[in-house]
Amino acid sequence: MITRINIARLRGIEHGEVPSLAGLSILVGPNGCGKSSVLDALLIGASPTPGDAIGRAVRRRVEVRFGHAWLRWRGGTSAEMEVSVDGIAAFDTTRVWQSDVNALTAVTLRGGVAVSPEVTVRFDPDNNYQRPAGTRDAPFVRLIESAPGAMHAPLPAIYADARLAGGVAFVDDVLGELLSGYRRLEILSDPDNQSVLYIDRETGLVPVALSGEGVAALIRTLLELAMCRSGGLALLEEPEIHQHPRTLRLMAQGICQAVKRGVQVVLTTHSLELIEDLLFFADRTELLDQTAVHLVRLRDHALTATRVDGATARFQLNEIGEDLR
Repeated sequence: MITRINIARLRGIEHGEVPSLAGLSILVGPNGCGKSSVLDALLIGASPTPGDAIGRAVRRRVEVRFGHAWLRWRGGTSAEMEVSVDGIAAFDTTRVWQSDVNALTAVTLRGGVAVSPEVTVRFDPDNNYQRPAGTRDAPFVRLIESAPGAMHAPLPAIYADARLAGGVAFVDDVLGELLSGYRRLEILSDPDNQSVLYIDRETGLVPVALSGEGVAALIRTLLELAMCRSGGLALLEEPEIHQHPRTLRLMAQGICQAVKRGVQVVLTTHSLELIEDLLFFADRTELLDQTAVHLVRLRDHALTATRVDGATARFQLNEIGEDLR
């Protein structure tokens, strides 16, 4: 489990840390306080394939061309970026620098000694990147984004991986509670022989992607959580997007179920209702001592985070709500 992250010269963060991360860490704070950048840092610092993680962190900001320069402090005009993660077994530092105008290079150090070769990631102007040679998918750390425009893996592939991990039964239970006449999720081929994930109900089949933004986002998030193995790290960016209060509660239940299986979850949110639901299910599943709310601040480019333990947070929801507003 990752217990602490130190960040230097990443995006708008010149320096800072988030200490005392928990099995379920909920990052809250105003817009622009660095919550999303903390997820980028965790993705890069915790991944065994930092080159691909760098590419994913850049690619998820599709609105800015030449975005790789802006992964680093002041648009890449300063010294190299550093992300250090403190785990139970080791303290690793990943250093990232611009090796030429279209590329970033990274190396991971442990005790000042490189634990892997330098890896270079090349980008085109639209932030597409070439996966470094030898890169493998890293099930240990997974960034989960339900918002439109994110770098989404195809739903049929996620469903297949979730089935292999044995996690589809829980998703079926949730959808059976949510959707009347629900039977199953099913992969079928379209007229062009491409795989499509459908919801099978008594009234017929409908593609998940056309089932409504909230339902599609819920299914994607639950399936991606189901893929995560015990000992892994799941990073969620504002899972409340598009969610009705009922589906938000089901989302919280799914997140706590993943933590119960041994997956560490770090998420960002602006939703007091989601926090309340998460704390409720954490208490119900005896996870409250593994849960924390972190109040994130960015002042003069210095990131700080104040931890509120789960049991305390349940009695400070009004104060946390004031912080969110």
